[in-house]
Amino acid sequence: MRKIYFLLLFLCLAVNMQARKRTVQEMKSIALNQLGLYSSSTRGNATTEVRKMYDADMLAVYGTESAFVVVSKNTEFAPVLGYSDAPFVADNMPTDFLWWMAQITASMKRGYQSNYSPATRSTGDSSYLVTARWGQTSPYSDACPSYTGCVATAMSQIMYYYKYPAQGEGTDCAYTVNGTDNARSFSTTYAWDKMVDDYYNSTLFISKARKNAVADLMFDAGSAVHMQYTNTGSGAYTNDAAAAFVKNFHYDSLSVNLLSRFLYSDQEWMNIISNEIQNKRPILYAASDTVAGGHAFIFDGIDDNGLVHINWGWDGSANGFYNIADLSPNDTILSTDDHYHFNLGQQMIIGLKAHANADTEDSYHSQWCSDSIVAYSTPGKDSLGVEIANLYNMDYQDFSGEILLLLISQAQKDTTAVNLIDIPKGTKSTVPYGSGFTFRNNEGKVEVNYFDLKKDLGMKAGSYKVCLASQSDRQAVPTVLRVMGGESSSLFTYSADGMITFNTSTGINNVLQTSPTSKDNSVRVYDETGKLVYVSSPETFRIDNIRGHGLFIIKQGTRTRKVIR
Repeated sequence: MRKIYFLLLFLCLAVNMQARKRTVQEMKSIALNQLGLYSSSTRGNATTEVRKMYDADMLAVYGTESAFVVVSKNTEFAPVLGYSDAPFVADNMPTDFLWWMAQITASMKRGYQSNYSPATRSTGDSSYLVTARWGQTSPYSDACPSYTGCVATAMSQIMYYYKYPAQGEGTDCAYTVNGTDNARSFSTTYAWDKMVDDYYNSTLFISKARKNAVADLMFDAGSAVHMQYTNTGSGAYTNDAAAAFVKNFHYDSLSVNLLSRFLYSDQEWMNIISNEIQNKRPILYAASDTVAGGHAFIFDGIDDNGLVHINWGWDGSANGFYNIADLSPNDTILSTDDHYHFNLGQQMIIGLKAHANADTEDSYHSQWCSDSIVAYSTPGKDSLGVEIANLYNMDYQDFSGEILLLLISQAQKDTTAVNLIDIPKGTKSTVPYGSGFTFRNNEGKVEVNYFDLKKDLGMKAGSYKVCLASQSDRQAVPTVLRVMGGESSSLFTYSADGMITFNTSTGINNVLQTSPTSKDNSVRVYDETGKLVYVSSPETFRIDNIRGHGLFIIKQGTRTRKVIR
């Protein structure tokens, strides 16, 4: 065992010793090579001057007058973080692009790299779907009280890509102007044939009719999402955008989904993005930060290295391919009372199919999550305890249906379902987006629900998977509850003598249930498989000392939290 330990230590040191800062010449060469592959301004011209345009601790921007590349400074990270066939203007870049720069820098400082492996693609080009290069000012805002807002611009560019719908409708729309409410209804037939890709760089004559066509579309989108117009900017919520695509613009109601990144692994998230783009469906992506607030832009392409094409909605400025997989949440995901911070701020609207009638393969899937750890326990024979603090509806549509406890036999694959909460359809108790239930008593403590597997449920001995799930009155198959990082479930064995034994190697949730409280108050760190990977005293513990990257559980005494690094 000692030899293995020293070997692993040597390997870790070797990796760290190999990582180094790239030289200026190396970074310039990386940029020139990338621009030669992508940009028409440098392709076939080895003498094109590539100069440094921006410099920061973890990255630098090199480019020409018409294109640029974002290069990482350390060999620990992929050399190319992003590239664009547009000029880099340091003092006039899209705020959404600046958000990306800040997030990718923060990820690198934490040493974070996703385990995402891009799928092999049949196309070798850097193509993308959306041809519009629209923005938020005139002529796009000519019908609006102020700036269009990034959500409305992203929605409008996606609808222009589809040239759909023929007509938008809204009878109970509303928006605010500097805090004052305004009601509006619309029934607009869209003049798609009059709209152009670029209103500033078009060879066509930009007539008043062409300007009005795009301005009407932008104001309808803003009204449908209850846009908050102000003199300095305009904002709206992503869940309202998802609802508007369906209700006001007649997109497939069973296909459109709103997803939150913190509920998925990196691989899952990027696979969803890749699948949407391969099916030629642009994605409306939204993010937020504590400084600039909300951002909305479009994903509409992906290259061979897994970089995603982004249309920032800033008149084409900085449109290009960027590293999205490594935009990880912050290191500390749980507060001291084991609750997730909902400031991870990355969501996307997928499944945008340009027709009202659902395809035969489409079906509705409810989405519920917990901001706390789902813990299962067994106080005695035949007794299964379920502990959860809160549940939330994360779908943009109101929920009516059931919240279930599922016990799935691993041998027969049959399922025992226990109804925990029933929300009848057509009642005032339907649950809107972001709302849910708490399982705390008046003292604020989480109550544990116990179930007698033999007496109450009539279950037989065997191996089972246990999970919480939601089942809308519109779906035949329940959807497993998600927590930070993915679906939440556990495996256990139920023996003939009534004993319940949890499988301690099936993931994070099981670590939380079964790992013992350390009597010496030491800090213990477990990986996603439930394996103990690091032990430290409280005085010397540092997150940076955890070897590797990914999702980890940190336990000290009775306290537990999750981190990503």
